[in-house]
Amino acid sequence: MGWAAGIAFYTPILVFLPLLLWLEWAELPDTEIVYAPSSGVWAAGGFLVFVTSIVAGVSIYRWCETKLSELRSFFVAAVMWFAWVFSGWLLLSVADTIERVRAYFPADQVERFEGYVSISRAYFSEGYKHKKDGWIVQTSPVFLIMDITENDFRYMLDNAPAGMVKDGGTEISSRGHFCALMSFERGPRALRILNSGRKPLEMGSVVECPEDVEKVPLAR
Repeated sequence: MGWAAGIAFYTPILVFLPLLLWLEWAELPDTEIVYAPSSGVWAAGGFLVFVTSIVAGVSIYRWCETKLSELRSFFVAAVMWFAWVFSGWLLLSVADTIERVRAYFPADQVERFEGYVSISRAYFSEGYKHKKDGWIVQTSPVFLIMDITENDFRYMLDNAPAGMVKDGGTEISSRGHFCALMSFERGPRALRILNSGRKPLEMGSVVECPEDVEKVPLAR
Protein backbone atom coordinates (compact mmCIF):
# COMPACT_ATOMS: atom_id res chain seq x y z
CA MET A 1 0.00 0.00 0.00
CA GLY A 2 1.41 3.39 -1.03
CA TRP A 3 1.85 6.17 1.50
CA ALA A 4 -1.11 8.21 0.17
CA ALA A 5 -3.48 5.23 0.31
CA GLY A 6 -2.08 4.28 3.72
CA ILE A 7 -2.81 7.74 5.14
CA ALA A 8 -6.29 7.70 3.61
CA PHE A 9 -7.03 4.23 4.99
CA TYR A 10 -5.69 4.58 8.53
CA THR A 11 -6.45 8.24 9.38
CA PRO A 12 -10.13 7.69 10.39
CA ILE A 13 -9.08 4.77 12.62
CA LEU A 14 -5.80 5.96 14.12
CA VAL A 15 -6.35 9.75 14.18
CA PHE A 16 -10.03 10.74 14.01
CA LEU A 17 -11.40 8.07 16.36
CA PRO A 18 -8.86 8.49 19.23
CA LEU A 19 -9.12 12.29 18.96
CA LEU A 20 -12.91 12.11 19.01
CA LEU A 21 -12.92 9.88 22.09
CA TRP A 22 -10.46 12.14 23.89
CA LEU A 23 -12.40 15.32 23.09
CA GLU A 24 -15.76 13.82 24.03
CA TRP A 25 -14.74 12.34 27.37
CA ALA A 26 -11.98 14.74 28.45
CA GLU A 27 -13.01 18.11 27.04
CA LEU A 28 -16.70 18.06 26.07
CA PRO A 29 -18.87 19.67 28.77
CA ASP A 30 -21.89 17.73 30.02
CA THR A 31 -24.30 20.18 28.48
CA GLU A 32 -27.01 20.80 25.89
CA ILE A 33 -26.70 24.10 24.02
CA VAL A 34 -30.15 25.55 23.37
CA TYR A 35 -28.89 28.37 21.20
CA ALA A 36 -25.60 30.14 20.54
CA PRO A 37 -23.95 31.80 17.54
CA SER A 38 -21.91 29.66 15.18
CA SER A 39 -18.31 29.09 16.21
CA GLY A 40 -16.84 28.99 12.72
CA VAL A 41 -15.63 25.42 13.23
CA TRP A 42 -18.06 24.05 10.66
CA ALA A 43 -17.15 26.61 8.01
CA ALA A 44 -13.41 25.97 8.16
CA GLY A 45 -13.37 22.33 9.26
CA GLY A 46 -16.23 21.22 7.02
CA PHE A 47 -14.46 22.42 3.88
CA LEU A 48 -11.22 20.77 4.99
CA VAL A 49 -12.93 17.44 5.75
CA PHE A 50 -14.75 17.44 2.40
CA VAL A 51 -11.61 18.19 0.34
CA THR A 52 -9.44 15.67 2.19
CA SER A 53 -12.19 13.03 1.90
CA ILE A 54 -12.12 13.38 -1.90
CA VAL A 55 -8.32 13.03 -1.92
CA ALA A 56 -8.59 10.02 0.40
CA GLY A 57 -11.25 8.35 -1.75
CA VAL A 58 -9.26 8.82 -4.95
CA SER A 59 -6.07 7.51 -3.30
CA ILE A 60 -7.84 4.38 -2.04
CA TYR A 61 -9.48 3.82 -5.43
CA ARG A 62 -6.18 4.03 -7.31
CA TRP A 63 -4.55 1.58 -4.93
CA CYS A 64 -7.50 -0.83 -5.12
CA GLU A 65 -7.38 -0.75 -8.94
CA THR A 66 -4.11 -2.68 -8.79
CA LYS A 67 -5.63 -5.40 -6.58
CA LEU A 68 -9.36 -5.59 -7.32
CA SER A 69 -11.89 -5.19 -10.11
CA GLU A 70 -13.16 -1.72 -11.02
CA LEU A 71 -16.52 -2.30 -9.27
CA ARG A 72 -14.93 -3.55 -6.05
CA SER A 73 -12.40 -0.74 -6.13
CA PHE A 74 -15.20 1.79 -6.38
CA PHE A 75 -17.08 0.12 -3.51
CA VAL A 76 -14.05 0.12 -1.18
CA ALA A 77 -13.24 3.72 -2.06
CA ALA A 78 -16.86 4.76 -1.42
CA VAL A 79 -16.87 3.05 1.98
CA MET A 80 -13.62 4.74 3.00
CA TRP A 81 -14.87 8.11 1.74
CA PHE A 82 -18.00 7.72 3.88
CA ALA A 83 -15.89 6.67 6.90
CA TRP A 84 -13.69 9.75 6.44
CA VAL A 85 -16.66 12.13 6.10
CA PHE A 86 -18.65 10.58 8.97
CA SER A 87 -15.74 10.49 11.43
CA GLY A 88 -14.80 14.03 10.43
CA TRP A 89 -18.41 15.19 10.94
CA LEU A 90 -18.48 13.66 14.45
CA LEU A 91 -15.16 15.30 15.27
CA LEU A 92 -16.34 18.71 14.06
CA SER A 93 -19.60 18.37 16.00
CA VAL A 94 -17.74 17.83 19.28
CA ALA A 95 -15.20 20.55 18.49
CA ASP A 96 -18.00 23.01 17.66
CA THR A 97 -19.71 22.41 21.02
CA ILE A 98 -16.44 22.84 22.92
CA GLU A 99 -15.62 26.07 21.09
CA ARG A 100 -19.12 27.55 21.52
CA VAL A 101 -19.06 26.83 25.26
CA ARG A 102 -15.63 28.47 25.53
CA ALA A 103 -16.58 31.51 23.44
CA TYR A 104 -20.15 32.24 24.51
CA PHE A 105 -20.26 31.13 28.15
CA PRO A 106 -17.33 32.92 29.82
CA ALA A 107 -17.37 32.33 33.57
CA ASP A 108 -17.48 36.04 34.42
CA GLN A 109 -20.41 36.83 32.10
CA VAL A 110 -22.90 34.04 32.70
CA GLU A 111 -25.98 33.76 34.87
CA ARG A 112 -26.90 30.41 36.43
CA PHE A 113 -30.48 29.66 37.36
CA GLU A 114 -33.08 26.90 37.55
CA GLY A 115 -36.28 26.90 35.56
CA TYR A 116 -39.17 24.79 34.28
CA VAL A 117 -39.42 23.58 30.70
CA SER A 118 -42.65 22.20 29.26
CA ILE A 119 -42.64 18.51 28.25
CA SER A 120 -44.66 17.62 25.17
CA ARG A 121 -43.99 13.89 25.11
CA ALA A 122 -42.22 11.13 27.05
CA TYR A 123 -41.46 7.61 25.88
CA PHE A 124 -39.26 4.55 26.32
CA SER A 125 -36.59 4.15 23.64
CA GLU A 126 -34.45 1.13 22.86
CA GLY A 127 -30.86 2.11 22.26
CA TYR A 128 -31.44 5.86 21.87
CA LYS A 129 -28.08 6.97 23.28
CA HIS A 130 -24.85 5.03 23.73
CA LYS A 131 -26.64 1.87 22.49
CA LYS A 132 -28.63 1.30 25.66
CA ASP A 133 -32.28 1.57 26.57
CA GLY A 134 -33.55 4.81 28.08
CA TRP A 135 -36.49 7.03 28.97
CA ILE A 136 -36.80 10.17 26.88
CA VAL A 137 -38.69 13.46 27.07
CA GLN A 138 -39.28 15.98 24.32
CA THR A 139 -39.65 19.65 25.18
CA SER A 140 -41.84 22.36 23.67
CA PRO A 141 -42.24 24.85 22.10
CA VAL A 142 -38.57 24.40 21.12
CA PHE A 143 -37.85 20.76 20.30
CA LEU A 144 -35.14 19.22 22.50
CA ILE A 145 -34.61 15.60 23.53
CA MET A 146 -33.48 14.75 27.07
CA ASP A 147 -32.83 11.54 28.98
CA ILE A 148 -34.69 11.10 32.28
CA THR A 149 -34.52 8.43 34.96
CA GLU A 150 -36.85 5.45 35.10
CA ASN A 151 -38.23 6.74 38.42
CA ASP A 152 -39.25 10.03 36.80
CA PHE A 153 -40.93 8.20 33.94
CA ARG A 154 -42.86 6.07 36.42
CA TYR A 155 -43.82 9.26 38.29
CA MET A 156 -45.33 10.53 35.04
CA LEU A 157 -47.21 7.24 34.55
CA ASP A 158 -48.63 7.39 38.08
CA ASN A 159 -49.75 11.02 37.78
CA ALA A 160 -50.85 11.25 34.15
CA PRO A 161 -54.52 12.13 33.61
CA ALA A 162 -56.76 9.65 31.83
CA GLY A 163 -56.05 9.29 28.13
CA MET A 164 -52.49 10.59 28.34
CA VAL A 165 -50.72 7.19 28.53
CA LYS A 166 -50.32 5.29 25.27
CA ASP A 167 -48.79 2.13 23.83
CA GLY A 168 -49.21 0.04 26.94
CA GLY A 169 -47.40 2.46 29.22
CA THR A 170 -44.35 3.16 27.05
CA GLU A 171 -45.45 6.62 25.87
CA ILE A 172 -47.00 9.65 27.57
CA SER A 173 -48.53 12.49 25.59
CA SER A 174 -47.83 15.21 28.15
CA ARG A 175 -48.72 18.30 26.06
CA GLY A 176 -47.40 20.59 28.78
CA HIS A 177 -48.99 18.83 31.75
CA PHE A 178 -45.55 17.84 33.01
CA CYS A 179 -42.44 19.99 33.24
CA ALA A 180 -38.75 19.34 33.72
CA LEU A 181 -36.84 21.38 36.29
CA MET A 182 -33.44 22.10 34.75
CA SER A 183 -30.28 24.03 35.55
CA PHE A 184 -29.44 26.71 32.99
CA GLU A 185 -26.56 28.98 32.16
CA ARG A 186 -27.25 32.14 30.17
CA GLY A 187 -24.51 34.07 28.42
CA PRO A 188 -24.74 37.40 26.61
CA ARG A 189 -25.98 35.73 23.40
CA ALA A 190 -26.46 32.10 24.34
CA LEU A 191 -28.36 29.67 26.56
CA ARG A 192 -27.47 26.13 27.61
CA ILE A 193 -28.77 23.38 29.88
CA LEU A 194 -26.29 22.03 32.40
CA ASN A 195 -25.76 18.39 33.37
CA SER A 196 -27.79 17.05 30.47
CA GLY A 197 -25.41 15.64 27.91
CA ARG A 198 -24.13 12.18 28.79
CA LYS A 199 -26.50 11.25 31.59
CA PRO A 200 -30.20 11.62 32.44
CA LEU A 201 -31.58 14.64 34.23
CA GLU A 202 -31.36 14.24 37.99
CA MET A 203 -34.06 12.08 39.58
CA GLY A 204 -36.97 14.27 40.67
CA SER A 205 -36.51 16.74 37.80
CA VAL A 206 -39.90 15.86 36.27
CA VAL A 207 -42.95 17.36 38.01
CA GLU A 208 -46.48 18.39 37.20
CA CYS A 209 -46.17 21.94 35.90
CA PRO A 210 -46.84 24.54 38.61
CA GLU A 211 -49.58 26.91 37.47
CA ASP A 212 -48.00 30.03 38.91
CA VAL A 213 -44.48 29.54 37.52
CA GLU A 214 -43.27 31.08 34.28
CA LYS A 215 -41.50 28.56 32.06
CA VAL A 216 -38.05 29.26 30.64
CA PRO A 217 -38.32 30.56 27.06
CA LEU A 218 -36.06 28.32 24.99
CA ALA A 219 -36.18 30.58 21.95
CA ARG A 220 -33.96 33.62 21.58
